[in-house]
Amino acid sequence: MFNDIKKYCIILVKYTKGEGPYLLIGVVLAIITQICTLTTPFLTRFLIDNIIGQKNYAFLSSFLFFCLAILIILFTTMLIGNYLLIRVFRNSGLKFRVDIFKNLQYAPIDFFEKNQSGEITYRLLQDTTVIENSWSNILITLPLQCILLISGVFMALWNFNLALFVFFILTIQIIIIIKFRHPLLKYAYLSKAKDQELTGYTTEHFQRIQLIRSLCTEKKEQSNFQNKLYDLVKITIRAFMLQKFSNATVNLVNNLWAFGILWYGGSQVIAGEMTLGTMTAFLLLTNILYQPISTITNLFLSFQDIRASLSRLLEYLNLKPNVLESPEAVDYVFKEGSVVLKNVSFGYNSRLVLRGINLKIPANKIFALVGKSGAGKTTLCKLLVRFYDPNQGTILLDGKNIKDISLASLRRSILLMLQNNYVFPGTIWENITYGVEAVNKEDVYNAVKSAAIDFINILPNGYATPIGPGGVNISVGEAQRIALARAFLIKPKVLILDEPTSFIDTDTENKIKDTLLKLKEKCTIVLIAHRISTLQIADIIAVLNDGQVVEIGSHQELLLNPDGIYKRICDSMLKKGRQS
Repeated sequence: MFNDIKKYCIILVKYTKGEGPYLLIGVVLAIITQICTLTTPFLTRFLIDNIIGQKNYAFLSSFLFFCLAILIILFTTMLIGNYLLIRVFRNSGLKFRVDIFKNLQYAPIDFFEKNQSGEITYRLLQDTTVIENSWSNILITLPLQCILLISGVFMALWNFNLALFVFFILTIQIIIIIKFRHPLLKYAYLSKAKDQELTGYTTEHFQRIQLIRSLCTEKKEQSNFQNKLYDLVKITIRAFMLQKFSNATVNLVNNLWAFGILWYGGSQVIAGEMTLGTMTAFLLLTNILYQPISTITNLFLSFQDIRASLSRLLEYLNLKPNVLESPEAVDYVFKEGSVVLKNVSFGYNSRLVLRGINLKIPANKIFALVGKSGAGKTTLCKLLVRFYDPNQGTILLDGKNIKDISLASLRRSILLMLQNNYVFPGTIWENITYGVEAVNKEDVYNAVKSAAIDFINILPNGYATPIGPGGVNISVGEAQRIALARAFLIKPKVLILDEPTSFIDTDTENKIKDTLLKLKEKCTIVLIAHRISTLQIADIIAVLNDGQVVEIGSHQELLLNPDGIYKRICDSMLKKGRQS
């Protein structure tokens, strides 16, 4: 508990730093508001005993004007104070969310493969809201509610016996709050877990909607969604009814103490031992006193929920990149684009994916990687841009160890275009120029021409046409060509393409192949390809099997080995082509 409180305070201080003046003024105004609130019972007592009771009509108007002034002060301080405080905590929450989002940007790639995007979104948006709201409660609400506890002192001074009765009822209310709070917290946790699960499921569902339709599993998915939603609704109803029962019990006790004050206080008023104004003020003070007692009790009890959210967020905030940039790393401008892998091995956890890879990829050549699924082709490409570092071995670019090069300059020089990550919601122009700082229209048009994109001009808004959610739907092949245009525009020294001619008709494929042949004069091209027609333009082909390079050579050279894996792969491609 103490360790969690320490972490909470560190986060609180860090993200409210710089908001001091606004926070101070807001707190002062909030204190004035609380003091104005405390004056209500005293003013009521004075009105009943000294003005109405004494029939002092001459002073009534002046008193009401004074009360009006108090109300104006209360209204003004509350409005300005709330604005300043909400500004402080929303800005602090914004910085907190941005830092978590920023840290997630550099989290290990496998982190996103292991965690649902819906769960990440839930933590980033919902759990941060819990923490943000708690800051205002801890810094503002708690101290201000303590001010209202002063009302208990005045109650004891006015009538000690009646005050004891009120404190006894308050104790019962605190016990009720505590008894109900534990099961309420339990349902809050369950509700949050189910809500997060449902959010994650829904997000993932619509990402694989085409697979669902192709397998005709819509009804099964509807049933799954309905069951998950039913579980959430069931828990929500129980939590709602428990909350209502808790509130009803507290209200019942509130009414009991009101009747108790009216009975005991009324008898004392009739006996002349208490004024009517004092009894009325007592009733008002009991309501004022209940608020801080209830709030403070709930704040302490709800800290478990805050701890849970904080723990989940710190997990994200403390994520470390699996690839670290050396302090001695330098920006480097590559001139050739030659790549060498020396005895490179890599594995996920304890499973080796690549074993002792030795490759030389000459500059300004087209180098193709071939192999069955899971052979390690994509993993090898990810190592080139340092999404991961090899467990052993060295990767050289232009003879320079890529670990000695800054990540920014490395990734500016090696462009990785992975399959199924072609476009994002936005205009066609934004998609093509994404990642390019200075955009020249002529260069964009040339890149589009090189990528054989011929559908932009027939769209109503041309380059300004939005694609993806909220925009037009484009085919996978069209999305692929847009991504290719982006690659041609960036002009890297090494271009890595995962299936660059899949989902493209023969005519377009030929245009792209011509472009690649021209492009290799300026950069080295690494292809992951499964089409024979694409492999034929490769200068060198490396065949991967079980994480190892088992064959290497040109298309014609590899076909000369009748028992080779490459020959079997090509025969299989030809067979599939004839069948289709």
